[in-house]
Amino acid sequence: MQDQNLDFVDWLNINEEEELPTGTYRTQIIHAEDGESQTSGKRMLRVGFNMLEPAQYVGIGHFENYVVGSDEQPKHYVVDSRGGRAFKKLCKHANVPDDNSVSKLLATLKGNEVMIAVRHNPEADFKNNVTNYFRVGERPAQVAQPVVSAAAGAPTVQPTAPQPAGAPLPIAAPAPVVTSPPPPAVVASVPAPAAVAPPAAPQPVAASVPAATSIPAPAPAAPVPAAAPAGPMMTCTICQEQVPAMEFGAHVQAHATQG
Repeated sequence: MQDQNLDFVDWLNINEEEELPTGTYRTQIIHAEDGESQTSGKRMLRVGFNMLEPAQYVGIGHFENYVVGSDEQPKHYVVDSRGGRAFKKLCKHANVPDDNSVSKLLATLKGNEVMIAVRHNPEADFKNNVTNYFRVGERPAQVAQPVVSAAAGAPTVQPTAPQPAGAPLPIAAPAPVVTSPPPPAVVASVPAPAAVAPPAAPQPVAASVPAATSIPAPAPAAPVPAAAPAGPMMTCTICQEQVPAMEFGAHVQAHATQG
């Protein structure tokens, strides 16, 4: 009977990503071997990393090659070679004790954790390469700030200039902060002054007519409601009407004129 455990694969948890965006990752070293470059024949150490953080990149692997040989000494570990310096920095930040044995260094590396700074270069044959190393906890595990392309409208990674091994990872610029304009100033409304009614004009007094001329009186017009008195009133002794004091003299004179 076939062993069912050998036939099982955790299919849903397989990460399909193969490239890492520029950022800093917490990793575990799962592979470390001694060998040589297929192109130059120089001694080359090959180390495999497995991503542990950030969470969306768990399970993605990355291999880094360290060419430690030179043209003069292709099979030796040349201490001033670029690959030799980078491999020592890796061992230091992965907490590997100092040792003169390359085989011991490689054996101790396996299983250790280390933070790596990765640069993504979509134009290169090998699109990811490690630019720096940190001890676990020394830096947060995070990718660079994505930048939205104005032309395509799709998020892309902010391009960075090539960094030599050992250079610190560039920090992405903060996203722009959009502020709203201040609200317009509120001007308190001032009530318009109340309209003041003009003073009532005095009623015209009929012109005096000589006694010798007899003129028929015009038909009385419809009574017009008198305005409210503006002062003290007096009673006319001739017609018994209430007349404002300020108009009383003219009223009596009108009686005298009319006979």
